[in-house]
Amino acid sequence: MDCTDKPQLVEHINKSLTLTVNDVRWIPCSARFALIGCHARGTGAVQVYSLNHGKLETIVDVEKQHGFKCGTFAASSLEQRHFSTGDYEGRLAVWDLDHMDLPVFSVKAHTGLINCIDGCGGLGIGFGAPEIVTGGRDGSVKVWDPRQKDAPVASLEPKNAEVARDCWSVCFGNSFNNDERSVCAGYDNGDIKLYDLRTNQIRCACLPSATAPWSSALSAVSLRVGSPRLSRLWGSTPAAHHAIKHQARPLAAGTRFHLWRPPSPRAPHRGPPAMPATAKG
Repeated sequence: MDCTDKPQLVEHINKSLTLTVNDVRWIPCSARFALIGCHARGTGAVQVYSLNHGKLETIVDVEKQHGFKCGTFAASSLEQRHFSTGDYEGRLAVWDLDHMDLPVFSVKAHTGLINCIDGCGGLGIGFGAPEIVTGGRDGSVKVWDPRQKDAPVASLEPKNAEVARDCWSVCFGNSFNNDERSVCAGYDNGDIKLYDLRTNQIRCACLPSATAPWSSALSAVSLRVGSPRLSRLWGSTPAAHHAIKHQARPLAAGTRFHLWRPPSPRAPHRGPPAMPATAKG
């Protein structure tokens, strides 16, 4: 079978690591990326690499007290490019990667591990104030404004903490003006809930765990920020089960980090040239 016309991924660089990688994010408008995870002894790791003539150069290599689970640049401006992280102790922190001694913003966000994080209002993503949303093992979803310390803008918590389900994924959406903004959250039992932050109510709830057994494989929810397609993906009824994608598992310690790039464009394959027609007789 000819696969030359199919999309391909070509390995560009790979690097051996001695830590467990939980998240990797490109630093906006740069040839650098930030890598977070944890060491075998349970401490956190923040590393920044730069691409330089086909090689990776380590710019930042910092070790913190607790391991990091997730991170995002989406709530930061393009000038600052602050990195928001969630760690294993439930602490949300915003870092200046050029000065990693102390975080710019730090708060105890959850009682346990922060599984997921997303941002809005920065980097030209959506409208309105910059905000960060986190989802934790305690089953709660919280929205934070880095300009307002110690208290979340919105807190969506389960009624019974003893039977709370892990929140595995969160993301902002529907931010097409300064007033509208929604948060979508996915849980370990397959439930998906869409919260309207303007009206402070649940707009849509897809609860497959209440009607059919799911394999609890839901790990990420994708929502287009400020996209007109949002109204088609998430309507007023719980019938929309779209925009679900699976998140890659964390890399185990001792594995290699791989950086991939798409192949350069090529001319389409046209097959062998046609033979000229000849007359018979």
